Amino acid sequence: RIPAFSSLREVTTASKTICLYAFGARLVPLRAFAAATLLAGSAAVCEELAFRGALMGGAERLCLQLLPPRICALIALAAQALLFGRLHSYTASAAYFAAATVAGCAFGAAFLATRNLAVPVLMHFAVDMVSFLVCHVQVSRSGEAEQRRLIGGDSPIATALRGLVGVPPGAPPRADERSAPQQGA
Repeated sequence: RIPAFSSLREVTTASKTICLYAFGARLVPLRAFAAATLLAGSAAVCEELAFRGALMGGAERLCLQLLPPRICALIALAAQALLFGRLHSYTASAAYFAAATVAGCAFGAAFLATRNLAVPVLMHFAVDMVSFLVCHVQVSRSGEAEQRRLIGGDSPIATALRGLVGVPPGAPPRADERSAPQQGA
């Protein structure tokens, strides 16, 4: 087994579980597009304001009292990317942490190059939007047995969502399409 593939599988399972709860079990393109737009847009705006705006900008300003601007920009870029990677790691895998950190570097570098938060916001939105929609198609085509496995899984995401929505572990899916698959879907 290749550890990076194992962690990718874990992250994919977490993403599919989130999409199942957020978008439902059946493929309903307009509903999925609207929900994905809302989720991707809010995540992109909030996370970019936090990571690239507040954290990166604040770290850079603090550092400027001690070091040259270019060094401060690199330190701020690295700090926010590492924190972004850590907070986006759904598994204990170093491979996924590295991938999420690279994404944080890309968003941060875009901000440094333009000094315009709209650029990383749009980048982040595009990545999340594609991810949500592809994942929703995969989940909706996976069949009821796979959807039940996702709902009843022991991952932290599945456990948290069951707690929020009230689906007990191992129970058959609820009729509510947004939180579980429908019979015959």
